[in-house]
Amino acid sequence: MIHIKLFNKSSVSESTIAPFLSILKDRLDSVDFSKFGIENYTMHVVINADNESVKIASALSKEGRYIFYQGIPQEYAYNSSFEAKLATIRLRIQNIEVSFESSIENIIFIIDFRRSSNSESEDNNRAADTNKTSAKRDTTVEGKSALDGLKVLFKKNVENEDERRKTSFIPTSPKYPLDKVIMNEDMAEQIEDALSIIRNRKKIYEEWGFDEVDPQPKAILSFWGPPGTGKTMCAHGIASAMNQKILAVNYAEIESKYAGESPKNLIAAFNVAQENNAILFFDEADSFLGKRISNVQSGHDQSINSLRSQMLILLEDFEGIVIFATNLVKNFDPAFETRILRHIKFDLPDVEARISIFKTLIPSKVPLEQMLEDEDYLLFAKESEGFSGRDIRNSILDTLSNAAKQGLKQIPKDLFIRSIDKRQETYKNLADEKTKDNKKIAEDIKASIIEKSKQDFNEALIGVALYAAWSDNKMDPTEEVLLKELCVSLNVKMPVGFDKEYLPPLSQIIEYLNTEEKKMKAIDLCIRIVAIDGAFVDEEIEFIEELCDRLRIHPDKKRQLIDYSYSLASLNSQWYKIK
Repeated sequence: MIHIKLFNKSSVSESTIAPFLSILKDRLDSVDFSKFGIENYTMHVVINADNESVKIASALSKEGRYIFYQGIPQEYAYNSSFEAKLATIRLRIQNIEVSFESSIENIIFIIDFRRSSNSESEDNNRAADTNKTSAKRDTTVEGKSALDGLKVLFKKNVENEDERRKTSFIPTSPKYPLDKVIMNEDMAEQIEDALSIIRNRKKIYEEWGFDEVDPQPKAILSFWGPPGTGKTMCAHGIASAMNQKILAVNYAEIESKYAGESPKNLIAAFNVAQENNAILFFDEADSFLGKRISNVQSGHDQSINSLRSQMLILLEDFEGIVIFATNLVKNFDPAFETRILRHIKFDLPDVEARISIFKTLIPSKVPLEQMLEDEDYLLFAKESEGFSGRDIRNSILDTLSNAAKQGLKQIPKDLFIRSIDKRQETYKNLADEKTKDNKKIAEDIKASIIEKSKQDFNEALIGVALYAAWSDNKMDPTEEVLLKELCVSLNVKMPVGFDKEYLPPLSQIIEYLNTEEKKMKAIDLCIRIVAIDGAFVDEEIEFIEELCDRLRIHPDKKRQLIDYSYSLASLNSQWYKIK
């Protein structure tokens, strides 16, 4: 059972708050923790907490309302069943309407399991032994105690979070030496130029005074090009050449669903790299260096901008080497482009490069039927047109796997060719399938747009009909029956009780009535709705006239429609008399 303690620092009276607390208790009492040995627990409801407490609560709680827990038994700290109970509490709190919410600044819910050993009778006895004034004073003390606990919890949380963030990023030794990276002459020259600046920074900037021109030397490289062209391998090669470890980071490790968390993760990654003198390597760099969103429309947009702004700040202060890799360099924000020392393009290897890659990647221990000659490597290179280094590696792996599966003691040259051709065929089939998929997607999108347009029109019909039904400020039973039948036939879900308060503005609804046919269907339906009870009162007349005006119906046709409404109402009235 839950015991609720109020800590109220607002001007709202306790009598106003009492119904809300009663509903809160009813909703939460059914959340049973008895199987965890918890019969009773306390919830502190803190209204208008001080600014420091609110700041702490907002840092700890990721909800629309501030909700967090204290004193969770250690054995249930990561128990999925216990977590499910907490989630139920959280959801129920979020869904309770706070009638006085507009009159307060904040509300914090602190669920405290430390008092779970107290029985309900002990609480009742305590309440009976104190007067109203002392009860209020005790509640205040408990509320303060809860907030003090919150502050202690936050301090521990910050310390633990900082440690946790750092342990998420671990520098490793580079996997490849630079001389294992096959690149064309231009790429090799650009890499060497960049390494020369990095190796000789002290001489160039300090001894030769270039720091007067550029006070903050940057060792930032950008590798861009198609997948599988050796960007990651080259980053490891540079780390090896510089005799440093490498810290590889991708966007998924930085991104957080919680606002403000992603920049903190990014800071942790830079700190770990700085402390370990590691090269910082960002894969999927377009996610980090993309253009900042100018038209911010959501918290997610704001989070992206915050992360990218934080990246700019960290790059300014970082004294180590940073390498970015991407397939989509065109998405980079110009603010990042100007900070990058070298933009190096990684192309798909040409024939000469593919020959070198085959020579490098086929192990010397492979039991070949015949020694491979230059003409064999040339054949492999020609057959593998369009392959990346990764594709070549995978085709060699296919060859060795097939040889092992067949139990071959020696591997013939043509097995390499068959593996290359098979992979080429696979890629061709994939390309054909993508073309078909793209065509199908285009057709599906077109069909979806048509279906969406149809559904939008159906919803608009019901919406405008609901406005018609409420035009005389009441919902007649016959109107409600007709609306229910229409909702079923048009597959439209409407608010319980057909409450017009849930409807969008009429001006927004009629945007979907964008053809003459749709306009007339909507007006006809509205006339049938207002006339179904056998009356056509002034408010209903005004609504039909307003609707015609909004839909730009010609005045002559509008008069005819009004006359038709009177006639239909009269016919319905006669029908009810006959019945």
